[in-house]
Amino acid sequence: MKYVFSFLGFMMVATLFGQQAQRTNVGMSGGSYTVVDGESQLYVSQSIGQGGIIGSSQGSEYGVRQGFQQPPIRVVSVSQSDNPLSAVVFPNPVVTSVTVKFGESVQGTIKGKLFDVSGKEIFYQEYEPVQALSVDLSHLPAGTYILVIAAQGKQFTSRLIKN
Repeated sequence: MKYVFSFLGFMMVATLFGQQAQRTNVGMSGGSYTVVDGESQLYVSQSIGQGGIIGSSQGSEYGVRQGFQQPPIRVVSVSQSDNPLSAVVFPNPVVTSVTVKFGESVQGTIKGKLFDVSGKEIFYQEYEPVQALSVDLSHLPAGTYILVIAAQGKQFTSRLIKN
């Protein structure tokens, strides 16, 4: 019985303190350069000590390995239009159709776009100038959508919930 408890204790300790997989990076330094050749531009990035998993090439004075590098991330803020279109949307939540009533006189073509939550455009329609616009959404499944109405260089955006 003593041996059974000893064995179980050993297994518990081995499980708790055994080998653990860890993500590591052995890169020590590196850099990036833009190389101009006539009208062409190439972006070259390198890191020293990065392990290559895709392939490698060895020259007499250097070795080149392909691997993964995190590209530079550029965060861009999305701002509202500096020239908003005055409008209200009702009803919201929507069952079959939504009405867009403009708070100003609209001249010229009115462009309506509807996007799903992933940003995919699922509806586009152009309308004649009117003071109130009705958009049929009965063909759409229930969900959340973004309605964008543009006219006269101005834009109105509203989130719609379709029941």
